[in-house]
This record gives sequence, structure tokens and C-alpha cells, in this order.
Amino acid sequence: MVAFPSSLRFLVCLALVGVHLNQQTQLVLGAALPSPSTIPSAASSISNTTPSASPPDVKAINDQDNKIRGVGLGGWLVPESFITPSLFSRTNNSAIVDEWSFWSLQPTAQATHLLQSHLDNFITERDFAAMAQLGLNHVRLPIPFYAIDVAADEPYLKLNRWELAKQAVKWAAMQRIRVIIDLHSLPGGQNGYDHSGRLGQNLWASNQTYFDRSLKIVETIATEFSKPEYLGAVIAIEPVNEPMTNNTRVDEYYKASHHLINTISSSTIVTLLDDGGPQNLDSWRNRTHPRAMTAMSSHPYLMFSDEDILLSRTDKVAKICDMGKQYQNFHQQEMYLVVDEMTPAFTDCAINVNGRGKGSRYDGTFPGAKGRRSTCKGKIGSGAGFSSGYKQMLALMWEAQVVSFERTAGWMQWTWKTEPGYAEDWSFSAGVAHGWIPQDLNERRFNVTCP
Repeated sequence: MVAFPSSLRFLVCLALVGVHLNQQTQLVLGAALPSPSTIPSAASSISNTTPSASPPDVKAINDQDNKIRGVGLGGWLVPESFITPSLFSRTNNSAIVDEWSFWSLQPTAQATHLLQSHLDNFITERDFAAMAQLGLNHVRLPIPFYAIDVAADEPYLKLNRWELAKQAVKWAAMQRIRVIIDLHSLPGGQNGYDHSGRLGQNLWASNQTYFDRSLKIVETIATEFSKPEYLGAVIAIEPVNEPMTNNTRVDEYYKASHHLINTISSSTIVTLLDDGGPQNLDSWRNRTHPRAMTAMSSHPYLMFSDEDILLSRTDKVAKICDMGKQYQNFHQQEMYLVVDEMTPAFTDCAINVNGRGKGSRYDGTFPGAKGRRSTCKGKIGSGAGFSSGYKQMLALMWEAQVVSFERTAGWMQWTWKTEPGYAEDWSFSAGVAHGWIPQDLNERRFNVTCP
């Protein structure tokens, strides 16, 4: 998940119908959401049919006839305290805020018990069957570096994460779902965020040992998923998630990673770059990077800054359309682009979304927040408790992004699921269950159009 410093708020006027966002961007409000009682949960709709193990129809990452429509498996192999809060709260230690502290601030036996249970149960084969039934065709699989390589001075335990990653790709292949492998954290930390392993640490770019270890991990990933037993399901490897560090070093890393991936896979697996934030996208037009068998990814969020929090509903949709236009231009002129993290959530009300124990910009409880927009009541926790207005806005935000971002190679929502009762505005499966995401991914309730 991203942690770009931004956030947002909203004002919902459900009585308005046919509101003009600007001269070119329009939507229709008042589109009724289906009753949650008519929408089965994703898991409950799985058939008992054993899927065929035929190879997926893997095409170029830019398939105009089959846009990428996918989800990320956030919070599974890379635990995040906002996706599964109880994994952290059950430690009974508020100082445990990331996986480094998870292993270093509690007994190893307790940490192992908690995390192993999570790993074995949070994502299973049934999830992939549910994704396929909902029409999703891609999955992004985040893997931490310490699933493969742990140094003597690092507290992490690998457990069975690497084996689960390999199993997940096979499950995806059985459902004809394509996979993007995302190396979500690097040794030493590439951005200082909690999901990089250690909050506040961003040393990767300045340490040659960390750099070399990372390339060895990329080599291991490329070697494994080039094997025929995976039926060609892995179409891309993302060597780093959200690098917030020296651009020159990142470019060197991408060049070396691309060489490894291209050579090992015989030019069958794409190297997926990360723009480091939508605000940095245009800088890539002048940066040195490999162009053959590469694509760009971006993570446009609208809740991690005070400026975004203050945007009106009209301005939110307009901004989404503007970002989509920028992405489309880059996609057509520079290299193929996929939005591989997005969410209908537009507040930072979810517990721990800004870090464990942090508050929300939306309600003014986040340290340094510039002003309280509104209460988080009716916008937090379980979708069953969301207000009708909040669910209506989630539906609008989801549709606006799908319409805008399908002008590129496609989109992937972060994330497929969360712990029940927490951050369900981020959960694709909860969105379907509660009605703000349609079961038919081609359905458009608001008639959003972008110029």
C-alpha cells in the first residue's frame, strides 16, 4: 500500500441528480445501490468445480481487448496493521508497528504462532476462485525480501512465505488469472514506510550490500516463475514498490533487474517500474531506463494529504479524470502503464491506515492535520455500518477510477480483502458484498465520463 502524504474528505448530497462536474466531466447521482442482502460474499459464491490446469491466455501487458482488472493481495505475505489490525493488537504491545518490531519486541514463539496462523488462513485457494467468478483477470502478489533472504542482523523469520507465494501463483494459473510479482520491500528499506519492513528506515540506496542482495532476490524470483510448472501465469515482476530514494540508484537497479528478468525469462516476463508517486510520472520521460519489455505502474491515492481531504466530490472526480488523462498520454507516448494500486476509499478514517496508532486527517486526529473535515462515524470499520451516503460515494469513486484508468493498460484495486470489520472501504470483496462495487465489472451506475 502507498503512504504518500495525502488524505481527503467529502460532502455527499444524495438529492442531487445529474450534477455537472465541469464542462466535460459528468456523472449521474441517485443511482441506487443494490441491497447488500442480494449480493453474496465473494467467498460464498465459489462453485465446487475443480478448475482446469490449462495455461492462462497470457498476452502483452497492454491488451486492448482484455484490460487489466485486478486486485492486490495486500496484508498477506507482507502484514499491514490497517489490513489485519488484530494481528498486531494481539501482541498486546503498542510499540509493535511493523514487522521488524513484530519480531524484535515479543517472544519469537508468540510471533511465530500469530503470523503463521495468519499466513495459512488469510488467503487460500478459495479466494482465487472467487476472484475469477467476479471477472478479475490479474492479481498483484506482494512479497517481502525476507521471504527469501534474511541477514544475521535482521530479526525476521521467513516462515513458509516463499512456499505460499509459489502456491498462490499455481492457484492463479488454475483460474487463468495472470500474476504480477511485487517485491514489496527491499533490504534496508526503500521508503521508510511500515510496509517496507521497518518504519523510518530508508537505507537501501546508500548501501551496496543491500543493493546486491535485492538483485539476488530478483534473480531468485525470475528463475522460479520462469519454470513451466507455473503455466506462464507470471507476466511481470515489479522489482521494488514505491521507492522514495535516490533516483539515480533506482534507475541503476531497474536496469540491472531488467537485464536479469529478461535474460532468465527469455523475454517472456515484463519488468514493471514504479513511478514513485503520480507527481513523479513526467520525470520518467527524461530518465534513463530500459524500454523493451518494460511497463510503468502508479498508485494514485486521494486521502494522504490535507489538500486532497478538502476536495469536494466534484473536484475529486475531476482530479481522477485529470490523472487518467496524464496516464493515458504517458501510456501512449512513453511506455505502457497500469494503475496497480487504487481504492474507492477517499478518507483516511480506517484504523491504522496512517500507521499503527495514528489518527486521521479527516477527523483532525492525525498529528499535524490542518483541520478537521468531518467525523469518521459511518465511514469506518465494517461496510455493514457505513452510512448510505458513504457507500454511494464509494460507488462513485470506484466507477470514476475504473472509467479513467481503463484508458491505460488497466487497474488493480488495493486490496482484495481486509480483516472482517476493518477498513472494508479498501476491500474489493467487501465492496461487492455491500454493493458499492458491482458484480458485473462493466456496469456503470453514474455515467461518469472523462474528457
